[in-house]
Amino acid sequence: DTIELGAVLERAAATLGRPIDLLGMDACLMSNIEVAYQARPFVRFLVASEELEPADGWPYDAVLRRLTAQPDLPTSELAAHIAEAYVRSYVDRQHAGPVTQAALDLSRLDHVVAPLDHLAEALLAVMPEAAGQIWNAQRKVARFHNSTLWDIRQLAEELARITGVGAVRLAAEEVLGATRAGADRCVLTMQSHGASVARCGGLSIYMPPLVAPSPFYGELAFAKE
Repeated sequence: DTIELGAVLERAAATLGRPIDLLGMDACLMSNIEVAYQARPFVRFLVASEELEPADGWPYDAVLRRLTAQPDLPTSELAAHIAEAYVRSYVDRQHAGPVTQAALDLSRLDHVVAPLDHLAEALLAVMPEAAGQIWNAQRKVARFHNSTLWDIRQLAEELARITGVGAVRLAAEEVLGATRAGADRCVLTMQSHGASVARCGGLSIYMPPLVAPSPFYGELAFAKE
Protein backbone atom coordinates (compact mmCIF):
# COMPACT_ATOMS: atom_id res chain seq x y z
CA ASP A 1 0.00 0.00 0.00
CA THR A 2 0.99 3.66 -0.12
CA ILE A 3 2.43 3.71 3.40
CA GLU A 4 4.50 0.59 2.71
CA LEU A 5 5.71 2.17 -0.53
CA GLY A 6 6.94 5.18 1.42
CA ALA A 7 8.78 2.92 3.88
CA VAL A 8 10.50 1.03 1.04
CA LEU A 9 11.52 4.30 -0.65
CA GLU A 10 12.87 5.67 2.64
CA ARG A 11 15.04 2.57 3.07
CA ALA A 12 16.23 2.73 -0.55
CA ALA A 13 17.19 6.40 -0.23
CA ALA A 14 19.03 5.68 3.03
CA THR A 15 20.95 2.85 1.33
CA LEU A 16 21.87 5.10 -1.59
CA GLY A 17 22.77 7.97 0.70
CA ARG A 18 20.56 10.35 -1.29
CA PRO A 19 17.09 10.52 -2.87
CA ILE A 20 16.22 8.30 -5.83
CA ASP A 21 16.57 10.28 -9.07
CA LEU A 22 13.53 8.87 -10.84
CA LEU A 23 10.77 6.54 -9.71
CA GLY A 24 8.93 4.99 -12.63
CA MET A 25 5.55 3.49 -11.74
CA ASP A 26 4.72 1.01 -14.49
CA ALA A 27 1.42 0.40 -12.73
CA CYS A 28 -2.14 1.73 -12.70
CA LEU A 29 -3.44 4.87 -10.97
CA MET A 30 -0.14 5.98 -9.44
CA SER A 31 -0.03 9.61 -10.66
CA ASN A 32 -1.87 10.57 -7.53
CA ILE A 33 -1.10 13.36 -5.08
CA GLU A 34 -1.27 11.12 -2.01
CA VAL A 35 1.22 8.67 -3.56
CA ALA A 36 3.47 11.51 -4.75
CA TYR A 37 3.43 13.13 -1.32
CA GLN A 38 4.39 9.86 0.38
CA ALA A 39 7.32 9.47 -2.04
CA ARG A 40 8.38 13.12 -2.02
CA PRO A 41 11.07 13.00 0.71
CA PHE A 42 12.85 10.12 -1.02
CA VAL A 43 12.34 10.69 -4.77
CA ARG A 44 13.21 13.59 -7.08
CA PHE A 45 11.07 12.79 -10.15
CA LEU A 46 8.03 10.53 -10.58
CA VAL A 47 6.60 9.16 -13.83
CA ALA A 48 3.18 7.54 -13.53
CA SER A 49 -0.35 7.22 -14.91
CA GLU A 50 -3.60 8.63 -13.54
CA GLU A 51 -5.58 6.08 -15.55
CA LEU A 52 -5.40 2.28 -15.66
CA GLU A 53 -2.42 1.19 -17.77
CA PRO A 54 -3.01 -1.04 -20.80
CA ALA A 55 -1.58 -4.53 -20.33
CA ASP A 56 1.66 -3.84 -22.23
CA GLY A 57 2.73 -1.09 -19.85
CA TRP A 58 5.83 0.95 -20.65
CA PRO A 59 7.66 0.74 -24.01
CA TYR A 60 11.02 -0.17 -22.46
CA ASP A 61 12.77 -0.32 -25.83
CA ALA A 62 12.03 3.36 -26.52
CA VAL A 63 12.80 4.39 -22.93
CA LEU A 64 16.13 2.57 -22.68
CA ARG A 65 17.22 3.45 -26.21
CA ARG A 66 17.14 7.13 -25.26
CA LEU A 67 18.94 6.49 -21.97
CA THR A 68 21.74 4.44 -23.54
CA ALA A 69 22.17 7.00 -26.34
CA GLN A 70 22.33 9.88 -23.84
CA PRO A 71 23.44 8.54 -20.44
CA ASP A 72 24.02 12.11 -19.17
CA LEU A 73 20.50 13.23 -20.08
CA PRO A 74 19.07 15.41 -17.27
CA THR A 75 16.62 13.41 -15.17
CA SER A 76 13.80 15.85 -15.87
CA GLU A 77 14.24 15.33 -19.63
CA LEU A 78 14.32 11.55 -19.26
CA ALA A 79 11.13 11.71 -17.17
CA ALA A 80 9.37 13.78 -19.84
CA HIS A 81 10.65 11.45 -22.57
CA ILE A 82 9.21 8.42 -20.80
CA ALA A 83 5.76 10.02 -20.58
CA GLU A 84 5.85 11.02 -24.25
CA ALA A 85 7.19 7.64 -25.47
CA TYR A 86 4.59 5.77 -23.42
CA VAL A 87 1.61 7.55 -24.94
CA ARG A 88 3.13 7.56 -28.43
CA SER A 89 3.55 3.77 -28.25
CA TYR A 90 -0.22 3.36 -27.83
CA VAL A 91 -1.15 6.01 -30.38
CA ASP A 92 1.10 4.30 -32.96
CA ARG A 93 -0.66 0.98 -32.45
CA GLN A 94 -4.09 2.67 -32.53
CA HIS A 95 -5.01 1.64 -29.01
CA ALA A 96 -8.72 2.32 -28.50
CA GLY A 97 -8.83 3.03 -24.76
CA PRO A 98 -7.74 6.04 -22.70
CA VAL A 99 -4.02 6.41 -21.93
CA THR A 100 -2.29 8.84 -19.56
CA GLN A 101 1.27 9.37 -18.34
CA ALA A 102 2.71 12.31 -16.39
CA ALA A 103 6.21 13.34 -15.35
CA LEU A 104 6.35 15.13 -11.98
CA ASP A 105 9.05 17.12 -10.19
CA LEU A 106 8.40 16.21 -6.57
CA SER A 107 10.60 19.04 -5.28
CA ARG A 108 7.81 21.34 -6.50
CA LEU A 109 4.90 19.31 -5.12
CA ASP A 110 4.28 21.85 -2.35
CA HIS A 111 3.47 24.36 -5.11
CA VAL A 112 0.33 22.26 -5.70
CA VAL A 113 -0.36 21.20 -2.11
CA ALA A 114 -0.55 24.76 -0.72
CA PRO A 115 -3.21 25.93 -3.22
CA LEU A 116 -5.16 22.72 -2.58
CA ASP A 117 -5.15 23.55 1.13
CA HIS A 118 -6.50 27.01 0.32
CA LEU A 119 -9.26 25.47 -1.81
CA ALA A 120 -10.20 23.01 0.94
CA GLU A 121 -10.37 25.84 3.48
CA ALA A 122 -12.55 27.94 1.16
CA LEU A 123 -14.93 25.01 0.62
CA LEU A 124 -15.11 24.14 4.32
CA ALA A 125 -16.03 27.74 5.10
CA VAL A 126 -19.24 27.44 3.04
CA MET A 127 -20.31 23.92 3.98
CA PRO A 128 -22.80 22.34 3.68
CA GLU A 129 -23.76 24.44 0.63
CA ALA A 130 -20.41 23.71 -1.02
CA ALA A 131 -21.13 19.96 -1.00
CA GLY A 132 -23.59 20.40 -3.87
CA GLN A 133 -21.09 22.47 -5.84
CA ILE A 134 -18.40 19.83 -5.35
CA TRP A 135 -20.69 17.08 -6.58
CA ASN A 136 -21.83 19.14 -9.57
CA ALA A 137 -18.17 19.68 -10.44
CA GLN A 138 -17.21 16.04 -9.90
CA ARG A 139 -19.83 14.82 -12.34
CA LYS A 140 -17.95 16.58 -15.18
CA VAL A 141 -14.46 15.49 -14.16
CA ALA A 142 -12.35 12.49 -15.22
CA ARG A 143 -12.47 9.88 -12.49
CA PHE A 144 -10.64 6.62 -11.92
CA HIS A 145 -10.82 3.44 -9.82
CA ASN A 146 -14.56 3.18 -9.23
CA SER A 147 -14.97 6.96 -8.91
CA THR A 148 -12.61 7.29 -5.95
CA LEU A 149 -9.78 9.19 -7.71
CA TRP A 150 -10.47 12.50 -9.48
CA ASP A 151 -8.34 14.69 -11.71
CA ILE A 152 -7.30 17.72 -9.64
CA ARG A 153 -6.96 20.19 -12.49
CA GLN A 154 -10.37 19.41 -13.98
CA LEU A 155 -11.99 19.57 -10.54
CA ALA A 156 -10.54 23.03 -9.94
CA GLU A 157 -11.58 24.12 -13.43
CA GLU A 158 -15.20 23.07 -12.86
CA LEU A 159 -15.37 24.56 -9.36
CA ALA A 160 -14.06 27.88 -10.68
CA ARG A 161 -16.71 27.81 -13.39
CA ILE A 162 -19.78 26.93 -11.32
CA THR A 163 -19.21 28.42 -7.88
CA GLY A 164 -20.88 31.61 -6.79
CA VAL A 165 -18.46 32.02 -3.86
CA GLY A 166 -15.62 34.38 -4.65
CA ALA A 167 -13.15 32.77 -2.24
CA VAL A 168 -13.77 29.32 -3.74
CA ARG A 169 -13.35 30.61 -7.28
CA LEU A 170 -10.07 32.39 -6.45
CA ALA A 171 -8.70 29.30 -4.67
CA ALA A 172 -9.74 27.05 -7.56
CA GLU A 173 -8.00 29.38 -10.01
CA GLU A 174 -4.87 29.17 -7.83
CA VAL A 175 -4.95 25.37 -8.15
CA LEU A 176 -5.34 25.73 -11.92
CA GLY A 177 -2.23 27.86 -12.06
CA ALA A 178 -0.28 25.44 -9.86
CA THR A 179 -1.15 22.40 -11.99
CA ARG A 180 -0.23 23.95 -15.34
CA ALA A 181 2.46 21.80 -16.99
CA GLY A 182 5.89 23.19 -17.82
CA ALA A 183 9.64 22.70 -17.53
CA ASP A 184 9.92 24.58 -14.24
CA ARG A 185 6.71 23.30 -12.67
CA CYS A 186 5.55 20.32 -10.59
CA VAL A 187 3.87 18.75 -13.63
CA LEU A 188 6.71 18.67 -16.15
CA THR A 189 4.49 17.16 -18.82
CA MET A 190 1.10 15.48 -19.02
CA GLN A 191 0.58 13.18 -22.00
CA SER A 192 -2.77 11.61 -22.85
CA HIS A 193 -4.73 9.87 -25.57
CA GLY A 194 -8.51 9.55 -25.68
CA ALA A 195 -11.42 11.96 -25.26
CA SER A 196 -12.18 10.97 -21.65
CA VAL A 197 -8.69 11.98 -20.46
CA ALA A 198 -7.92 14.81 -22.89
CA ARG A 199 -8.32 17.50 -20.20
CA CYS A 200 -6.50 15.66 -17.41
CA GLY A 201 -3.83 17.63 -15.58
CA GLY A 202 -1.53 14.82 -14.45
CA LEU A 203 -2.48 14.38 -10.79
CA SER A 204 -5.49 12.75 -9.18
CA ILE A 205 -6.76 13.04 -5.61
CA TYR A 206 -8.68 10.54 -3.48
CA MET A 207 -12.21 11.85 -2.88
CA PRO A 208 -14.89 9.12 -2.93
CA PRO A 209 -18.36 10.72 -3.06
CA LEU A 210 -20.47 7.57 -2.90
CA VAL A 211 -18.67 5.34 -0.37
CA ALA A 212 -17.06 5.94 3.00
CA PRO A 213 -13.39 7.00 2.83
CA SER A 214 -10.81 4.36 3.64
CA PRO A 215 -10.23 4.06 7.41
CA PHE A 216 -6.49 4.10 6.65
CA TYR A 217 -6.53 7.42 4.77
CA GLY A 218 -5.67 9.40 7.88
CA GLU A 219 -2.37 7.50 8.20
CA LEU A 220 -1.01 8.96 4.95
CA ALA A 221 1.58 11.75 5.13
CA PHE A 222 -0.66 13.91 2.92
CA ALA A 223 -3.60 13.58 5.34
CA LYS A 224 -1.48 14.08 8.45
CA GLU A 225 0.37 17.15 7.24
